Amino acid sequence: MKETGNILLKEVNSRKRIRAVWINLAALTGAVALFMLLGFVNVTQRGKACRALDVDVVPLTPSPGDTARLFVTTDQVKKAVFATDSLIGMPLGQLPLADIHASVEQLGAVREAHVYTTVDGRCVVRVIQHDPIARILNSDGSGFYLDRDGFAFPLSHSYTAHVPVFVMEKPESCPTFNVLHPSDTAWAAASLLDDVYAFTRFTMEKPFLAAQTEHVRVTAPGEFEMIPRVGDHIINFGTLEGLESKYKKLMAFYAHEIRRENLNQYSVINLEYKGQIVCSQK
Repeated sequence: MKETGNILLKEVNSRKRIRAVWINLAALTGAVALFMLLGFVNVTQRGKACRALDVDVVPLTPSPGDTARLFVTTDQVKKAVFATDSLIGMPLGQLPLADIHASVEQLGAVREAHVYTTVDGRCVVRVIQHDPIARILNSDGSGFYLDRDGFAFPLSHSYTAHVPVFVMEKPESCPTFNVLHPSDTAWAAASLLDDVYAFTRFTMEKPFLAAQTEHVRVTAPGEFEMIPRVGDHIINFGTLEGLESKYKKLMAFYAHEIRRENLNQYSVINLEYKGQIVCSQK
């Protein structure tokens, strides 16, 4: 009986091995066929004439009072594309996709551009815009935006973002690199843009400050003087040192003075001194 059992076990194992071989062979054959089909489709697609240009500009998340948030318009993207060459009628395999990509990314408000072709003969350009959190305004009227990732980009004629405006006492130029990771140490030492970014992110995380922050004056030494949306006064935060503590002092001061209905008598609320608030009366 034991010998018969061993024979049966060997037969079962042999059948399993044969089945595994057939399964692997079928999978290999299917993979080869798939690669051949993809190659055929690719050759066919590359030879197909481009019949249309599709532009997709991804809108930003709407803010209160905003409608379509488009720094970059479809027409601007199309002009950038057609500046490279006429695409319609050209074989898809001959389209200068790299040149189109580079041309579109030259548009200042473009954060990312994706350019590709489709099997039905279309060239698709998908544009992702910078998402602004602050607007920089110099004394000479020049300016630019800072986005939520720390990149700067030029102002747009198509759309003005409803974001806090930072009026710079010391003019700032629009950098081509991330202000949080500059490679130029001299620039990093002289610029206050990283402080503007840090202050903006801080206010965004505080619902009260986010609602109040509209205009902020940044002095040459790096002090932040906020003109709130509500209230006829200036809030002087000083430098960013101890910003969380200054915010808590401000909230305690507001809570106390609003109960007394006494807030409008002040012209300046100064938070820069440790452990105290110094106010100037009108």
